[in-house]
Amino acid sequence: MILAEQHAGISASDVNGWLPRQPDWPKPGEWVRERLVHVATDLQLITGADAVIAKYEGLLIPETDRALVHTDVGFHNMAIDPASLKVCGLFDYEGADWADRHHDFRYLIFDLAKLARPI
Repeated sequence: MILAEQHAGISASDVNGWLPRQPDWPKPGEWVRERLVHVATDLQLITGADAVIAKYEGLLIPETDRALVHTDVGFHNMAIDPASLKVCGLFDYEGADWADRHHDFRYLIFDLAKLARPI
């Protein structure tokens, strides 16, 4: 709900001129390509990764799909009520951008099995 309110409540005119329009993550394709060949030798994998990178970099984000995105949503940036486990807030907007509204959800991955394991 917090992200939905954030996306709906902030307009382009509120952030125009001071927020970047491209998140720092994922890294640019050229950066990834330079490093991929040092960690993978499978040509099919490298070729496939290159195709995915090219497709991603070729995406044009319509202005209507842009919103204030946090870019680092995770438990380390959430205020959580310990009794109800409800997310009460989101903080640390250092890397915020005016970018694809889907960005925060694309990289918000929870490993529920890992969370259930005792520490």
